[in-house]
Amino acid sequence: MKKSIFMYGGCVTRDSFAYIEDEYRLVKYVARQSLISAGHPPVDIAPEQSRLESSFQNSQLRGDIESSLLPALRSQAASVDAVVLDLVVERLGVVKFGDGFLTRSNELSKSPAHALLTPEHEVVRFATPRHLRLWKYSARRLVQTLSRRGALERTVVLDTPWATHSNSGAPVAGYRNRPSEAMNELYRPYFAYLAELGVRVERLPDEFVVADDDHQWGVAPYHYVPAAYEWIASVVRSVPPPAS
Repeated sequence: MKKSIFMYGGCVTRDSFAYIEDEYRLVKYVARQSLISAGHPPVDIAPEQSRLESSFQNSQLRGDIESSLLPALRSQAASVDAVVLDLVVERLGVVKFGDGFLTRSNELSKSPAHALLTPEHEVVRFATPRHLRLWKYSARRLVQTLSRRGALERTVVLDTPWATHSNSGAPVAGYRNRPSEAMNELYRPYFAYLAELGVRVERLPDEFVVADDDHQWGVAPYHYVPAAYEWIASVVRSVPPPAS
């Protein structure tokens, strides 16, 4: 029988599933949702104001609007064999909307909901002091949820530094004029805080921090060579089984 896994984050986590799909059943995948959005109240945007043609993109945008991560964990974390997270989505930042936040995703920008945003809606950019404060609040809520479901010991966070070069030796562009080295420094306090909260954080070894020229989604600093995903697969396999 296959084990079960809950995945949250971005392409790092999701792309690794191909390396364990013979062993694990994907119970839930939550993407395009900053932890800030997840840890704050849902946003009041009707479905017809956020509809996208892609069913996957539509469901992820609705999840962001509805702050679906923590309810999903409350429902499923206690029964899964592993919970795996990455923080790639945090690079996008968030925008304040009502009592909650929306992730500044491509899905949001392509949806009718984007027209609802005005200059009065505060943009909170990644790695600013306010972003980190809001994120830490949500991180505490995440850990409380996992702990109450007895799933914290079966949770692992993937700390995957961004690559500066691809496997051909070519330099890889960073993100919005920030090189990968700078992004890696900006991410450090986020991973460090999760470790302080007692979450298992596993850092991708330097020898695997290489972008893949032939990656199915194209070259990007967080689209790695196969060896990186094989390493992630080994980390997932090392998650201890639920207590009997």
